Amino acid sequence: MLDLVFFDAGRKEGFISVNPITAKSPKELKKKLEACREGIMVVIGENEKIVSEASSSKKVDIILNPVSGREKDPMHYRSSGLSVESLSNAKKNGIAIGFSFDGLKGVDASRTLGHMMQDVSICRKYRLDFVLASFAYFDKDVKSQFELGALGNVIGMRSDEIKDALGAVERIIRKKGLSKEKSAGA
Repeated sequence: MLDLVFFDAGRKEGFISVNPITAKSPKELKKKLEACREGIMVVIGENEKIVSEASSSKKVDIILNPVSGREKDPMHYRSSGLSVESLSNAKKNGIAIGFSFDGLKGVDASRTLGHMMQDVSICRKYRLDFVLASFAYFDKDVKSQFELGALGNVIGMRSDEIKDALGAVERIIRKKGLSKEKSAGA
């Protein structure tokens, strides 16, 4: 299992360092995607417009935590950060949806877990790939594959989906024709 992290992992075995792409507007995201030369492109889903723009790009590999920038939910239903259009574009462009423990930090961890559960069921309907990885900003926040598997279990993934999600990084590297060194951006 290869793990994606947001810090410089150096030559540590089993880790690939990537720089996440964050943007406040779709226009800013488009500019950053054009300028980025990363091996694996990870976009953090700040809001629905960012998720929609990222899902329509062929350069993006993973949309991470599409729940991250959600406002309060309406009274009688839970809103999803994923629209039908963005899901069908993500399927067409081969983009995976990433989940990590980072989204669970803070006051609304239970609400975030609920959103993650909802996203898993919606992504399953559209047959999108999942990615379970640490996506840690610091060395101390790296999670083992068992902890990541437990997160997948809690948010409603089946055991075969968990296994596939833990091996998704290797599939992305093979699909893009990268070596492990090139995918780290080196």
